[in-house]
Amino acid sequence: MMKENLSEQDKSVLLDHDYDGIQEFDYPLPFWWIMTFVLTTLFGVPYIIYYNFMDGPTLKQEANIELEALNQLRTSYAVKMANFEQDTYAAVMADDGVNKGQEIFLENCSPCHLESGGGDIGPNLTDNYWLNAKGTKETIYEVILNGREDKGMPIWREDLTKEEIYAVTSYVMTLVGTNIEDAKEPQGELIE
Repeated sequence: MMKENLSEQDKSVLLDHDYDGIQEFDYPLPFWWIMTFVLTTLFGVPYIIYYNFMDGPTLKQEANIELEALNQLRTSYAVKMANFEQDTYAAVMADDGVNKGQEIFLENCSPCHLESGGGDIGPNLTDNYWLNAKGTKETIYEVILNGREDKGMPIWREDLTKEEIYAVTSYVMTLVGTNIEDAKEPQGELIE
Protein backbone atom coordinates (compact mmCIF):
# COMPACT_ATOMS: atom_id res chain seq x y z
CA MET A 1 0.00 0.00 0.00
CA MET A 2 1.44 3.35 -0.88
CA LYS A 3 1.51 5.77 2.02
CA GLU A 4 1.15 8.79 -0.25
CA ASN A 5 -2.34 7.74 -1.42
CA LEU A 6 -3.74 7.64 2.13
CA SER A 7 -5.71 10.37 3.83
CA GLU A 8 -4.32 11.97 6.97
CA GLN A 9 -6.84 10.02 9.08
CA ASP A 10 -5.74 6.69 7.56
CA LYS A 11 -2.08 7.62 7.99
CA SER A 12 -2.68 8.19 11.71
CA VAL A 13 -3.97 4.62 12.23
CA LEU A 14 -1.45 2.90 9.97
CA LEU A 15 0.94 0.70 11.91
CA ASP A 16 4.66 1.09 11.31
CA HIS A 17 5.50 -2.53 10.74
CA ASP A 18 4.89 -4.30 7.46
CA TYR A 19 4.97 -7.88 6.34
CA ASP A 20 5.77 -8.57 2.70
CA GLY A 21 4.95 -4.97 1.93
CA ILE A 22 1.56 -5.17 3.62
CA GLN A 23 0.76 -2.72 6.38
CA GLU A 24 -2.21 -2.85 8.76
CA PHE A 25 -4.57 -0.21 10.06
CA ASP A 26 -5.05 0.03 13.81
CA TYR A 27 -8.83 0.58 13.89
CA PRO A 28 -10.64 0.01 17.18
CA LEU A 29 -12.80 -3.11 17.54
CA PRO A 30 -16.53 -2.67 16.88
CA PHE A 31 -18.64 -1.81 19.91
CA TRP A 32 -20.87 -4.90 19.52
CA TRP A 33 -17.80 -7.15 19.54
CA ILE A 34 -16.45 -5.55 22.73
CA MET A 35 -19.87 -5.85 24.44
CA THR A 36 -20.15 -9.51 23.42
CA PHE A 37 -16.73 -10.16 24.93
CA VAL A 38 -17.58 -8.28 28.14
CA LEU A 39 -20.94 -10.04 28.57
CA THR A 40 -19.39 -13.44 27.89
CA THR A 41 -16.74 -12.75 30.52
CA LEU A 42 -19.33 -11.47 33.02
CA PHE A 43 -21.30 -14.67 32.49
CA GLY A 44 -18.32 -17.02 32.27
CA VAL A 45 -16.43 -16.08 35.43
CA PRO A 46 -19.32 -16.76 37.87
CA TYR A 47 -20.27 -19.85 35.85
CA ILE A 48 -16.77 -21.32 36.19
CA ILE A 49 -16.61 -20.46 39.88
CA TYR A 50 -20.07 -21.93 40.60
CA TYR A 51 -19.69 -25.16 38.63
CA ASN A 52 -15.99 -25.86 39.23
CA PHE A 53 -15.22 -24.56 42.70
CA MET A 54 -18.57 -24.52 44.47
CA ASP A 55 -21.31 -27.16 44.63
CA GLY A 56 -22.92 -26.50 41.27
CA PRO A 57 -24.51 -29.68 39.92
CA THR A 58 -22.95 -31.44 36.97
CA LEU A 59 -25.00 -32.22 33.88
CA LYS A 60 -25.32 -35.80 35.08
CA GLN A 61 -26.59 -34.67 38.49
CA GLU A 62 -29.09 -32.29 36.87
CA ALA A 63 -30.32 -35.10 34.62
CA ASN A 64 -30.71 -37.41 37.63
CA ILE A 65 -32.71 -34.75 39.49
CA GLU A 66 -35.01 -34.29 36.50
CA LEU A 67 -35.38 -38.07 36.03
CA GLU A 68 -36.26 -38.49 39.70
CA ALA A 69 -38.93 -35.80 39.40
CA LEU A 70 -40.27 -37.51 36.28
CA ASN A 71 -40.36 -40.89 38.03
CA GLN A 72 -42.26 -39.38 40.96
CA LEU A 73 -44.74 -37.87 38.53
CA ARG A 74 -45.16 -41.21 36.76
CA THR A 75 -45.64 -43.02 40.07
CA SER A 76 -48.29 -40.58 41.24
CA TYR A 77 -50.00 -40.86 37.85
CA ALA A 78 -49.91 -44.67 38.00
CA VAL A 79 -51.43 -44.65 41.50
CA LYS A 80 -54.13 -42.25 40.34
CA MET A 81 -54.93 -44.43 37.33
CA ALA A 82 -54.71 -47.81 39.06
CA ASN A 83 -57.99 -47.86 40.96
CA PHE A 84 -61.10 -48.86 39.04
CA GLU A 85 -63.78 -46.28 39.78
CA GLN A 86 -67.31 -47.50 39.18
CA ASP A 87 -68.66 -43.91 39.06
CA THR A 88 -66.20 -42.87 36.35
CA TYR A 89 -66.94 -46.04 34.40
CA ALA A 90 -70.69 -45.33 34.61
CA ALA A 91 -70.13 -41.72 33.49
CA VAL A 92 -68.10 -42.87 30.48
CA MET A 93 -70.79 -45.44 29.62
CA ALA A 94 -73.47 -42.73 29.83
CA ASP A 95 -71.43 -40.50 27.51
CA ASP A 96 -71.44 -42.91 24.54
CA GLY A 97 -68.48 -44.81 25.98
CA VAL A 98 -68.97 -47.98 23.95
CA ASN A 99 -68.78 -46.15 20.61
CA LYS A 100 -65.76 -44.13 21.73
CA GLY A 101 -64.20 -47.32 23.01
CA GLN A 102 -64.81 -49.00 19.66
CA GLU A 103 -63.02 -46.15 17.84
CA ILE A 104 -60.05 -46.38 20.20
CA PHE A 105 -60.05 -50.20 19.97
CA LEU A 106 -60.02 -50.10 16.16
CA GLU A 107 -57.17 -47.60 16.16
CA ASN A 108 -54.96 -49.17 18.85
CA CYS A 109 -56.03 -52.73 19.61
CA SER A 110 -57.16 -54.20 16.29
CA PRO A 111 -53.64 -54.88 14.98
CA CYS A 112 -53.31 -57.62 17.62
CA HIS A 113 -56.93 -58.53 18.43
CA LEU A 114 -58.46 -57.86 14.96
CA GLU A 115 -61.36 -55.47 14.37
CA SER A 116 -63.82 -58.16 15.43
CA GLY A 117 -61.93 -58.92 18.65
CA GLY A 118 -61.44 -62.48 17.41
CA GLY A 119 -57.70 -62.44 18.05
CA ASP A 120 -54.64 -62.56 15.85
CA ILE A 121 -51.38 -62.05 17.70
CA GLY A 122 -53.38 -61.17 20.79
CA PRO A 123 -55.97 -63.49 22.32
CA ASN A 124 -59.59 -63.87 21.27
CA LEU A 125 -61.76 -61.42 23.23
CA THR A 126 -65.10 -62.81 22.05
CA ASP A 127 -65.07 -66.10 23.96
CA ASN A 128 -65.16 -66.78 27.69
CA TYR A 129 -61.51 -67.84 28.00
CA TRP A 130 -59.09 -65.42 29.61
CA LEU A 131 -55.31 -65.34 29.76
CA ASN A 132 -54.79 -62.22 31.85
CA ALA A 133 -58.15 -60.82 32.93
CA LYS A 134 -60.96 -62.72 34.60
CA GLY A 135 -63.69 -61.46 32.29
CA THR A 136 -64.76 -58.63 34.59
CA LYS A 137 -64.59 -54.95 33.74
CA GLU A 138 -62.23 -54.39 36.67
CA THR A 139 -59.68 -56.95 35.49
CA ILE A 140 -60.01 -55.93 31.83
CA TYR A 141 -59.38 -52.32 32.87
CA GLU A 142 -56.29 -53.36 34.83
CA VAL A 143 -54.86 -55.35 31.89
CA ILE A 144 -55.41 -52.46 29.46
CA LEU A 145 -53.95 -50.00 31.98
CA ASN A 146 -50.81 -51.94 32.95
CA GLY A 147 -50.42 -54.27 29.97
CA ARG A 148 -48.75 -57.66 30.07
CA GLU A 149 -45.40 -57.04 28.46
CA ASP A 150 -44.29 -60.64 28.96
CA LYS A 151 -47.18 -61.66 26.68
CA GLY A 152 -46.85 -58.73 24.26
CA MET A 153 -49.68 -56.56 25.62
CA PRO A 154 -48.43 -52.96 25.75
CA ILE A 155 -48.96 -50.61 28.69
CA TRP A 156 -51.68 -48.18 27.61
CA ARG A 157 -51.76 -45.85 30.63
CA GLU A 158 -49.01 -43.76 29.03
CA ASP A 159 -50.88 -43.30 25.74
CA LEU A 160 -54.55 -43.24 26.72
CA THR A 161 -56.42 -41.20 29.30
CA LYS A 162 -58.29 -42.88 32.11
CA GLU A 163 -61.59 -42.13 30.37
CA GLU A 164 -60.32 -43.67 27.13
CA ILE A 165 -59.27 -46.82 28.99
CA TYR A 166 -62.75 -47.01 30.56
CA ALA A 167 -64.26 -46.58 27.08
CA VAL A 168 -62.13 -49.42 25.65
CA THR A 169 -63.06 -51.56 28.66
CA SER A 170 -66.75 -50.93 27.99
CA TYR A 171 -66.30 -51.90 24.34
CA VAL A 172 -64.39 -55.09 25.19
CA MET A 173 -67.20 -56.03 27.59
CA THR A 174 -69.62 -55.92 24.62
CA LEU A 175 -67.40 -58.40 22.74
CA VAL A 176 -67.28 -60.98 25.53
CA GLY A 177 -69.44 -64.00 24.80
CA THR A 178 -70.22 -63.11 21.18
CA ASN A 179 -68.18 -66.13 19.99
CA ILE A 180 -67.71 -64.96 16.40
CA GLU A 181 -66.83 -67.34 13.58
CA ASP A 182 -63.21 -67.61 12.45
CA ALA A 183 -61.98 -66.46 15.86
CA LYS A 184 -58.71 -67.61 17.29
CA GLU A 185 -58.82 -70.83 19.32
CA PRO A 186 -59.56 -70.43 23.05
CA GLN A 187 -56.59 -69.60 25.25
CA GLY A 188 -56.34 -69.42 28.99
CA GLU A 189 -58.89 -70.23 31.66
CA LEU A 190 -62.63 -70.62 31.06
CA ILE A 191 -64.53 -68.04 33.12
CA GLU A 192 -68.30 -68.54 33.21
